[in-house]
Amino acid sequence: LRDPLAQPTLLAKVQRRWLAPALAITALTLLAMGGAWWLSTRPVEKPLIQMIADLGSAPAAAGSGIAISRDGTRIALVGSSGGKNIIFYRRLSDEKGVALHGTEGATHPFFSPDGQWIGFFADRRLKRIPSAGGSAMALCDAPAGRGGSWGTDGFIVATLDSAGGIMKIPEGGGTPVTLIERRPEERSLRFPSLLPGGKGILFMVGRDSAHYDASTLEVFSTATRQRKVIREGGRYPRYLASGHIAYHLNDTLFAFPFRLDKLEAEGASVPLLGDVSFGGPGNAFMDVSENGTLVFVRGFSPQIRQKNLLHWVDGKNAPQPLTSEAGGYQPLISPDGTRLVYLASESGPYTAWLKDLHRETTTQLTRVATYGIVWTPDSKHLVYGLDEGGLYWMRSDGGGKPQLLLATPGKMLVHPTSISPDGRKLIYTANLPAAGNFLLPLEPGNDGDIAPKAGKPEPFLDQAGMTPREATFSPDGKWVAFHTSDANGHVYVRPVPDTGGKWQVSGGEGGKSAEWSPNGRELFYIGLDGRIRVVAYTAQGTTFQLGQPRVWAEAMLPLFRATLSASPDGKRIATVIYPPTNDADVKTMVLFNFFDEVKRRIRYNR
Repeated sequence: LRDPLAQPTLLAKVQRRWLAPALAITALTLLAMGGAWWLSTRPVEKPLIQMIADLGSAPAAAGSGIAISRDGTRIALVGSSGGKNIIFYRRLSDEKGVALHGTEGATHPFFSPDGQWIGFFADRRLKRIPSAGGSAMALCDAPAGRGGSWGTDGFIVATLDSAGGIMKIPEGGGTPVTLIERRPEERSLRFPSLLPGGKGILFMVGRDSAHYDASTLEVFSTATRQRKVIREGGRYPRYLASGHIAYHLNDTLFAFPFRLDKLEAEGASVPLLGDVSFGGPGNAFMDVSENGTLVFVRGFSPQIRQKNLLHWVDGKNAPQPLTSEAGGYQPLISPDGTRLVYLASESGPYTAWLKDLHRETTTQLTRVATYGIVWTPDSKHLVYGLDEGGLYWMRSDGGGKPQLLLATPGKMLVHPTSISPDGRKLIYTANLPAAGNFLLPLEPGNDGDIAPKAGKPEPFLDQAGMTPREATFSPDGKWVAFHTSDANGHVYVRPVPDTGGKWQVSGGEGGKSAEWSPNGRELFYIGLDGRIRVVAYTAQGTTFQLGQPRVWAEAMLPLFRATLSASPDGKRIATVIYPPTNDADVKTMVLFNFFDEVKRRIRYNR
């Protein structure tokens, strides 16, 4: 036997010298072959490609929206034509969009699964129309539609009323059936979106009426009939076939990983895009197809464009800023003309603020979420509603403690809109069990600083299916003006007490936010084209006679925020306006290969 300690032969030395390099070369070759095979089988991430799509119109301001078909070939945008909302439709293979006649007054469009139909809300109904054009068909009543989604099973899920739940409606029309009930503490359930395979429904839960970015995103399981929160903060959730959920928050589009099989969020949210516009409270101008094409509107958001929102308007000169705080709304001049109360937010809930119009000083009156506020006729007190429920009475100088005027059950949202000139009647709007107006009798006490005694509230202004909004007493207390809440709404006047008469104030363009001039001869309102109009009137006994509406001010007002408050001399109005903007800055953007971008962004941020 060979001695193991003996020196290796020359042949053994050569073999050992070449063995290591050979093994290394073989390993590298196998590694290269494996890498090539892995690269050949790995999905190639495509670059993000964007284009500007001409739809034939800029988006309408409020309550509108945008939609893309599931195959990513068709877009529907609610634009403006002749002062009214209308859907503009475009196939991406066409050069530009066309208006779909029969969709006047439309809001919140959505496509059928095959893209051949568009669902939308108009005239207080849920409707459908062929995407290629044709006659619209009403499916069911929808007093205040807030989004829908069309399933492959022949049914549509939709929010038909902001005070209701999420309903299921046959695509051919029929009686709606409740799928998800709105809980008493919730303001609204909005923008339902069906998940693939019928596994569930994504939706948004509005909890703070003034801050829709504080809403929660929830999912409803069709298997267990249970719902759960998947993200605090955000709106307009949409499932992405890449395994994520996208949503809108603070003008930014976010996404987070989502397990469809478990209906659970799996990771943190990552910002994807900025300057993603919204169209009114709780709405968003964005949608995504199943093949990864994103469509959204850029350059429209008031939060980006606006600085001073409260302005003086006099009908002759350029609007003048009233306050320096951004985001204020619902200004109301005191009856004696010395002060202005309004709601504003400093990144938190909306609270009441008081501005002395002579000294130019501003004071915060409330420090809790406040919803609606009105002056008493003597300008010494204010009545306001809390976002947690209840009506309160307080001194307008901020002294003393607020006093409970009317307790409401649960978190019933109550919004005071007007007090009669004699101080003995108050009109307020409540959201439960459904949106409606109530007349609250008041018995003033001997001490002006003691809240009056509230009587029993009575339903007021029943409009046979229409919800009156922002009802306000005339200077003599014998009439009340209000507007209806549908997209083609009008301003009306009715007598107090109601003897059955009703007069339409607004012209063919429609209107909202009526305001009586203190002179007792004119009535202002906001046309649905955003301009302030005025109508002369005379009232005798139970007869109300109206002149022709005329444009009083050209300033464009945001329909979802603006109200009017006339000064005691009727020569100027406090309101919320948009500064002039260039429509060229508002663009409808289309992003292709968006899912690949989502994966890259989320992988990078892990």
